[in-house]
Amino acid sequence: MLNGWAPEELLETYHVERHAAALENLEVTAATMRFLAPSGAADRERRQALPGGRLRDHCRDGFLLLVGGMSDSRLFAQVLGKVTRAPLAVRELATMDGTGGLADELGVRPDEAWLIRPDAHIAAIIPHAGPESVVAAVRRASRCTLDRVVGGLE
Repeated sequence: MLNGWAPEELLETYHVERHAAALENLEVTAATMRFLAPSGAADRERRQALPGGRLRDHCRDGFLLLVGGMSDSRLFAQVLGKVTRAPLAVRELATMDGTGGLADELGVRPDEAWLIRPDAHIAAIIPHAGPESVVAAVRRASRCTLDRVVGGLE
């Protein structure tokens, strides 16, 4: 627009496009924070009712990859074992609590994977998770460079 390459009306299209994405991002972030750091009695009760317990208890010994129902946890475990020497556990969300309540509470989609660092920080939410995208997220989160890869997937 400054250089005359686009009409001024283009600015409004950015709002329409980004506003929906921002609202979804806020919704997911709020649900995650209500679970990870409940601020009220209702949030604490909802979290304590889930058999999955504290997320921190599942990731304190290394990275944790939480996968939705459409992901193959065995494939991810096999692939990631070749990529990093860091301790890494792969868990299906449905098996963590037996009900799917944890996935619902966090807003995890069936084709997503969530990479959790040992300090319980969500390092990545990986939509349409596949081996390549999960490997890339683990490498970013662990600062793993290609020359330190243990078997390589290239």
